[in-house]
Amino acid sequence: MVPTPKPYIIEHRIQTTHNVIVFNLEPQEGDVFDFRPGQFVMVALYGQDGQPLPKAKPYSVCSSPLKKSQLQIAFKIQGEFTNTLAQLKAGDRVGISGPFGVFTYDEKKMTEAVFLAGGIGITPFVSMFRYATGKQLSNSLTLLFANQTPEDIVFLEDLQLLDKQNPHFTAHFVVERPEADWQGETGRVNKAMLEKYCQPVMGKYFFVCGPDGFIIAMTEILKGLSVDAEHIKVEKF
Repeated sequence: MVPTPKPYIIEHRIQTTHNVIVFNLEPQEGDVFDFRPGQFVMVALYGQDGQPLPKAKPYSVCSSPLKKSQLQIAFKIQGEFTNTLAQLKAGDRVGISGPFGVFTYDEKKMTEAVFLAGGIGITPFVSMFRYATGKQLSNSLTLLFANQTPEDIVFLEDLQLLDKQNPHFTAHFVVERPEADWQGETGRVNKAMLEKYCQPVMGKYFFVCGPDGFIIAMTEILKGLSVDAEHIKVEKF
């Protein structure tokens, strides 16, 4: 049973791509709860009576657990719930309950990790990268982030900044339909790209997050590279 949501105020609303919105949320009272990087929260809307509506949806936390004053989520506009959520503005409130989930980053065990993200599946990884950077971990982190076009890349500037700030984090962007001045990889994430950026794979942990087709393709590639099944962590979006 999901606990009663606590009210969070939308401090800032950012339309980061044509169909993805980011909310910076502040707790109405106290600090943000403790959570592990990669976990998600349940988000509820409020009714006209001022009470949270029973229908709630899960969204990964994008902010770092080190940031206690603010919670960040991002969502893709698709369906009735997100269309209603997208109409909210700064000053409005949502109900937050959590944290939930086991798709988390263990800094002590996962000293070398590769993150394979498809579209909005980047959201739990952003929390992990921000956490590792904020703690100045020496853990090796490699991201391959797949999107349709450069305009679809959520958190592009944030990820580029983290790449500059953290000498142990490297971000690689892959698009299927590049523009003329595109400097990154093109096509789809494939075995050759993993061999180029992630070798040796032995001992590394692999996180995969995105739509079903992306997850199926990535897990097949990882199996082909003889990655131990216990070192593959999957979250469907």
